[in-house]
Amino acid sequence: TKPSLLLEPQSTNLITYSQDLSQLTNSNLTINLNSVISPDGTMNATRVVPTTNSAQHRFTPNTTVSTSTVYTASIFAKADGYNRIRLVENATTGGDARFDLQNGTILTTNGVTAKIEAFPNDWYRCSITETTASTSFRFDVIVMDDSSNSTFAGDGYSGVQLWGYQLEEQSYCTSYIPTNGSTQTR
Repeated sequence: TKPSLLLEPQSTNLITYSQDLSQLTNSNLTINLNSVISPDGTMNATRVVPTTNSAQHRFTPNTTVSTSTVYTASIFAKADGYNRIRLVENATTGGDARFDLQNGTILTTNGVTAKIEAFPNDWYRCSITETTASTSFRFDVIVMDDSSNSTFAGDGYSGVQLWGYQLEEQSYCTSYIPTNGSTQTR
C-alpha cells in the first residue's frame, strides 16, 4: 500500500527478442506465442512443446559476448506438462544448471552459480552466472524430460511456459528488461 522505489544499476538485456522466442534459433520445439499469461499479468508468454524427435529441444540466442567477462542469463519458466529446464552455456567448456519447475529447486550445477526465484502463479525465474572463456559462448535454454534427460522424444503436447529471456554483463540478474528486435538498456 505504500509506494517504493526500485533502485538498480544500469543494465542491458543482450537478448534481442526477450518475449518473441520465435525470433531465436530453436531446435525441435513447437512455439505458441502469446498463449499463456506471463508474470506481468498479460497474455504474452510462450508455450513451447518439444517435438516427437529424439533430440535436444532448445533455444539459442543470437548474442555476442566478450572473453573473460561475467554474464548472467535468466528466464521465467513454468511447468506445463514437463517440469524441468536446463540453462547451459553452450561452449565446449561451458557450465550448466538444471531446474525443477514443479518444486522450485535447483537440481544440479556444473561450473556456474545458479539461482531460482519463485513468482506468483507457479512461475520461477531461473538464472546462471558464469565467466566466459571465449567469444563463442552462447547461453541456451533446454527443455528436459522428467528424468532430467536433455535428449528425449517429446510426446507432442507436454511443454513448458517461458517468458522474459535476459542476458546481462554482470554477476546477478536485475529486474526484467523487455526487448523487441534490439538490445535495451535500463
